Amino acid sequence: MVDTRDLNDASFDIPDLNDVGYGIPMNELWIALTENANATTFQEGVVVNIKREPTNTSLANGATLTPTHPVHVISGDYQPVTLNAALAIALGSKVGQELRLIGGSASNVVTILHNANTEMNGDITLELSEVLDLYWNGTNWIEVFRSN
Repeated sequence: MVDTRDLNDASFDIPDLNDVGYGIPMNELWIALTENANATTFQEGVVVNIKREPTNTSLANGATLTPTHPVHVISGDYQPVTLNAALAIALGSKVGQELRLIGGSASNVVTILHNANTEMNGDITLELSEVLDLYWNGTNWIEVFRSN
């Protein structure tokens, strides 16, 4: 059964929550959809072309990044900074949560330390357009990929 709903001037076909969701429960997809008005098609249990709009985040030295979006473009607050040595990134909301960090400045770079509630292949300094992909395992942010 398919229900059609409007969300911010876009139509979405919402599958019955009892349908098989390609490995993702339908209620989680609907929650994700309501949190991201940039989704363009939701049909037969498949999300197509969900735009992950980044948010720009300026950080102070010693700060903890709070992941409010799946993608953050980060830079130091008018200077190079190192995030908090014990808690670089605030705790995730659920196991499997993904987070992409993109360097937003060539001079106001952000350093994230390994073992600061992070499990990475060493420390990383994100400069302009460099990328770090992470996921939350329930305890730490785990490095998936880096491009620097």
